[in-house]
Formats: sequence, structure tokens, C-alpha cells
Amino acid sequence: MSVTIEFGRHGTLCPWTRDDTRDLPEGFRCEIEDGNLLVVNSPVPEHQYVANRLMRLLNDAAEDAGLLRRRPG
Repeated sequence: MSVTIEFGRHGTLCPWTRDDTRDLPEGFRCEIEDGNLLVVNSPVPEHQYVANRLMRLLNDAAEDAGLLRRRPG
């Protein structure tokens, strides 16, 4: 699902800057890529769970391979 949100600023002649994002409404995940404002949805809880699980698995594998130091405890 996509939603168009008008923030009153657009076009290639007026690229977005970091300072411009300070005036945006709260609750949006925004990124600037090549001067374009990207507004993305927050990930659903299932996505966060899978991402965190994958991160733990990759960290454990890197530690087992000697690429990372073991965490204390």
C-alpha cells in the first residue's frame, strides 16, 4: 500500500536537506536520498522479530568463526 503525502515541497530544483526534515510532522520515518524525501512505513512487529533473530544468528556465527570477540557473560 502506498500513500501520497504532500509536505509543500517537491521537485528537483529544490532538494531536501536534513534541516528541512525538522519541520515535518512527527510519526513519519523519513530518509533523504539524492535530495529526495522518502517516507517509509514502520516495520511490522514480525519483521522486527525476524531481523533481530537474523542479527543474533549472524553475530553468533561471526563469533564462532573468530571474526568477533565473545560477549562477556
